[in-house]
Amino acid sequence: MLLKPISINYQHEIALQVYLDMITTSIKDVTKNEEKYKDFIDVANIIIEHHNNYRKDVLVLANYQDFISLIPTHFTAMLNGYLTGIENENNKNSVRLYKHLLSEEAYNFIDKVQHIEIEQDI
Repeated sequence: MLLKPISINYQHEIALQVYLDMITTSIKDVTKNEEKYKDFIDVANIIIEHHNNYRKDVLVLANYQDFISLIPTHFTAMLNGYLTGIENENNKNSVRLYKHLLSEEAYNFIDKVQHIEIEQDI
């Protein structure tokens, strides 16, 4: 089960949920091995945990843009590695398509949230 990321406000929360749902659904579609999918979720949760701790511990002192882009940046790197690891001759075309689509989705997410203002107490 994927952890719930901390958000800046409701708009950020919805954007994160849509982004993460799209990723998990896509990875579930392309992954044929349940154990590999579980490994994917475990690494995804480490990234979300880092994101949540970043918000709690250092957002006051850190760059706001770093916080906003932490999940899509780390997920893009993780997804590229994961998809490369499961790619084989039979699924090569679909895996490469997923790589492209999921990378584009990260850019779309950042475009949606880069101008969000903090509304909740830190």
